[in-house]
Amino acid sequence: ENAQEEEPAAVAVVLVATTSHHHSGAIDTLLCVSTTTTPPTVTPASAHRSIDIPRYQPLTDGGVCSLLTALYGDGQHYPAPAATSSQFQTLLEQAQLVCCGSFMNTPFDVPGAPTNTQYWLASGEAVTALSELRLPESIQNKWQWLSVADILQGFYAHQWHVHPHLVFVLQSYVAALHTYPHPQDALADLSQQLMRRSNRSDSKPLVGVQIPLEYAPHMFLIPFKSTTIPPFTHTNTVIVQSAQTCLLVDPGANSIASPIFRDTLETLIPSSSELQVFLTHHHNDHVEALPIIASLFPSATVYAHSKTLERIASTSLKTIAIDPGHKFIITDCKSGEYSANIELEVVAGDGHTDGHLFLFEPLSRTLVAGDHIVGYGSVSLDPMCGDMAQYFATTHAMISLKPRLAFPAHGPPSYEPLQLLNQYLSHRTQRENEILAAIDQGAGNVEEILSMVYPGLDSRLRRPATSNILLHLRKLSAERRLKINL
Repeated sequence: ENAQEEEPAAVAVVLVATTSHHHSGAIDTLLCVSTTTTPPTVTPASAHRSIDIPRYQPLTDGGVCSLLTALYGDGQHYPAPAATSSQFQTLLEQAQLVCCGSFMNTPFDVPGAPTNTQYWLASGEAVTALSELRLPESIQNKWQWLSVADILQGFYAHQWHVHPHLVFVLQSYVAALHTYPHPQDALADLSQQLMRRSNRSDSKPLVGVQIPLEYAPHMFLIPFKSTTIPPFTHTNTVIVQSAQTCLLVDPGANSIASPIFRDTLETLIPSSSELQVFLTHHHNDHVEALPIIASLFPSATVYAHSKTLERIASTSLKTIAIDPGHKFIITDCKSGEYSANIELEVVAGDGHTDGHLFLFEPLSRTLVAGDHIVGYGSVSLDPMCGDMAQYFATTHAMISLKPRLAFPAHGPPSYEPLQLLNQYLSHRTQRENEILAAIDQGAGNVEEILSMVYPGLDSRLRRPATSNILLHLRKLSAERRLKINL
């Protein structure tokens, strides 16, 4: 930002970089600029030392390479070419970038290391040098310098997705600016906050979540350890709240995660809040924490399809059966200085189970998809009450909504839900064709189809694979596409 005041402005730049690559499609690396009219009297390093932050460190060569890859977004792995990397290294050295700290979020059910977010500080003349960084012509129209206010305003106006770690850091930074006159001091305070959270350890292996993250405006997603089906280990609980009302989706925390689930509710939700609990379906990994809710919020109300309410264990909470078309409206939701009314419509989501429901928020075009979508791979259908034909119908219905973001019940959110849903259709259609081909080649029963469609299958996977074949056969039979009776 170019300061308009006559006095030279002291400028702090927050460079946020993340090692996670599971949030494709979101802004996750940006230089964010804010200004103050009073020049700082300390250097970045001494500012951090004065507030006793021992973990600042210079940007390493590896950091330069990862930042180049993120900034240029061309899929190349740097250093390449060497001249570009060297030029950028020199620029960063001149900027005297200092690492203010980092925080690590509880991992989703994704192979690899937890997401580690770092943020860096530059000030004074370094800002001018950084802002004059020449970008490759191929991305000049795709990449731009944005201020903190620009990023947050665009996010809450639904102009773009922003990496939730960045939303959290920038919101915390803006809040710190209300207390500290200089950006450097605000960043130092923020760094202390994040390190305190990062150092928190509730159990080993890590259980629950350390920082609730805002993936869509005013919609927070928190993974809790649950009794779910491998390879997943957590269920994502979604929270949308105002000062008076809170909507909580799928409280699936198990006994191991119950202490942090209880602590999270006590911390985030005022005891006077009107708590509405929405269940996508009846499976235990989506409802197991209902007794904790009943103990903390005895006046809470549970909303779900009638079939779901019939199948869950009895609860002391009030229950209301709802159908597609029901709307949850949470008025005056606030995130920092931004507020909005959030309306989520209930949509039929049969397939994984009958009576499965999901939510759709039209402004951000966000699906709260329950078990119809998973963070990776594809979901298994319930062998007792699942239906493959309905699964196809629900997938088409989700596509018709043209979502931009999807919250699965397990695994990381998807910023490319249309691509994911079309992949589901392609995968299931391919499996049907393989089953039909096996029958054409002489398979006369489920065991023979299994051996031909899943050759060399691990014995531990035979049961779910058999269930999947049976669900496909029921659909094919109803469509009169089977040439034999099985």
